[in-house]
Amino acid sequence: MSTLYQISQTQCDQALVPLLNDGDSLILLGDACYTQTQWRQSLDAIAQGKDSIPIFVRQSDLEQRGLGRPVQMTVITDSEWVELSLSHSRTISWS
Repeated sequence: MSTLYQISQTQCDQALVPLLNDGDSLILLGDACYTQTQWRQSLDAIAQGKDSIPIFVRQSDLEQRGLGRPVQMTVITDSEWVELSLSHSRTISWS
């Protein structure tokens, strides 16, 4: 069962990291875009040779905050966010 974690807080919450499994994904929403580097580092650290958990960021959130294109993350539109949500078995909002 895959889970999409929708992150909307402005801190990289380490309590979430042990809950992540293969097939899960994260999307950073709103001001959570400011924590993109911290999330990528945390998730890469736990990957230990496995595929890292994919992180998505909405284009509109980046534009509204004047942020550039993130490294090692996928920028998506609102329509793609809907598709991403539907492609996972469940969605959990973490705020």
